[in-house]
Amino acid sequence: MNQKFVTRAMERLPVPSSVVHRITAVVTNPDTSAADVAAVLKLDPALSGKVLRLANSAFIGIPRTVSSLPNAVVLLGIKRIHSLVLTAELLAPVKDIAALPFSIDRFRRHAVTVAFIAESIARHLQRYDAPDEHELFSGALLHDIGKLLAAIIDPEGVAEIYKKCRRRSIPYYRAEGEELSHTLLGEMLAERWKFPPELTACIRGHHTAACFPELHRLVSVIHIADVMAHLLGFALFPDEKIPALDDAALAEVQLPVERLRVIAEDILGKRDQISSLLEILD
Repeated sequence: MNQKFVTRAMERLPVPSSVVHRITAVVTNPDTSAADVAAVLKLDPALSGKVLRLANSAFIGIPRTVSSLPNAVVLLGIKRIHSLVLTAELLAPVKDIAALPFSIDRFRRHAVTVAFIAESIARHLQRYDAPDEHELFSGALLHDIGKLLAAIIDPEGVAEIYKKCRRRSIPYYRAEGEELSHTLLGEMLAERWKFPPELTACIRGHHTAACFPELHRLVSVIHIADVMAHLLGFALFPDEKIPALDDAALAEVQLPVERLRVIAEDILGKRDQISSLLEILD
């Protein structure tokens, strides 16, 4: 891939829909309420239906029925809904692509697993300065979107990178070219779609958290969650080399390894919740 080719390919990508534009504007407004988000969701009946379905699924796991869209927004969280809308919108064009160098089901499962782990880490931190769990969920769900973009632009190139990382027994990101890594491609897409800066940092820095000192804790959690998902067997490619945990990220999060093991065991028991979210993204 070269820069000009990537730029032309990105120009051919679908532009965000009016609903995505509106939700992004609402989310970035500090005075936004659940009613404001619900009002935007109502502009898209199919999307409203998905949000209500998710609020009543095993993902939330509450005993009563949620029939109000504002109540569903409160339960799911504004930032979480924003990331779900963005993910669904970005995955939509993939259905028209005949062949991808990886399974889109594996892509979704990896993203969702990382999101669950990141959210769980935030809950275990229990500190006043812990990252917002909904913000972490959003960043985790979209952290690898650059790989999807790379697969759309140059599927043969992505397949070659995978062969290279297997041949040399190195993680995928280390087999990429530095100038057009999946994190850089993801950042380019995030800027084009006007993602919030926190979300962009999670996409750009989940392998290099130290590059974002002002958001180091947030990005460090995404990094740790990504590595844990690989360890649990939820990688994008079969037999993919597991990335090493960054010591600086572990020091920043300050969560004992024993606690991470508890989180991993808990995630393996959340198959129904994970399946509920995957159904929405399908």
